[in-house]
Amino acid sequence: MSQADYIAKMNRYYEAKWKSHDGFWSSQYKGAGLVKGITLYQRRNEAIVSAIHEHQAAILDIGCGKGDLLYLLANKADKLVGIDPAFVNVDKTRSNLRSCGITNANVILGVAEHVPLPDAQFDVVIMADVIEHIPDTEAVLHEVRRLLRPGGIFICVTPRRNLLFTFTFIDELLRRFYRRLMNKPIENAESHPFERFLSKQELEDTLQRAGFKIECYRAICFFPGPEGRSILLSLLDRLYQRLSPEQGQRLFALLIRLFNQVEKLQFLNQKQLWIARI
Repeated sequence: MSQADYIAKMNRYYEAKWKSHDGFWSSQYKGAGLVKGITLYQRRNEAIVSAIHEHQAAILDIGCGKGDLLYLLANKADKLVGIDPAFVNVDKTRSNLRSCGITNANVILGVAEHVPLPDAQFDVVIMADVIEHIPDTEAVLHEVRRLLRPGGIFICVTPRRNLLFTFTFIDELLRRFYRRLMNKPIENAESHPFERFLSKQELEDTLQRAGFKIECYRAICFFPGPEGRSILLSLLDRLYQRLSPEQGQRLFALLIRLFNQVEKLQFLNQKQLWIARI
């Protein structure tokens, strides 16, 4: 896939995704989606923010989406920069941050492999569920290294490939069973324009080849389903429609507490968190 094709597909994907949605990425989760939004997305963001222990001069968020992390990190740095290849994401991030009064963030349009900024500009560079959507992993890690100051920190979160594939396989089996049992289809999982998931060993090797010193690896975020729309969420949504709002809230609060307890065991957690330095 050429870079021009990649950018065009990313723009079309996010234009369709955000056609009827304003606000930050996290605000898209409604109903049963709140369970996934909190256990996967919110917990991931909390882990990233907590990994930055001190106030920084400058932080870069590669693949900034709609600006959720930039908003959460506004008090962690003097200067924030977000970059994204999709114009709609850049536009919505700027709007979201402006509406929240965030004045220390700049958002630019561009691809991760060629960030249009000088060398050694940042103390921290973040890629949150982004590296699996980059065609050239080696190139982006060398670019991250170029952008970091000596001693700078790279924080990377990406799905655990084998576990994600297992959840996806189980999800597909359950979909087939449901179709045969109920004789009707269920909403398909969302598909991203480009995905190439990395195993723990692959990412560790790639980081080391790029010259990073790995400080921390941890499995985070438990949710029993694939990254996209799972059959579990579809069924929970149908159950939610039959419950009162209070009953639905109690059910989802119980599931979130349960999933957070499972997360502490780590071995079923969906995402891998890496912290590395140059």
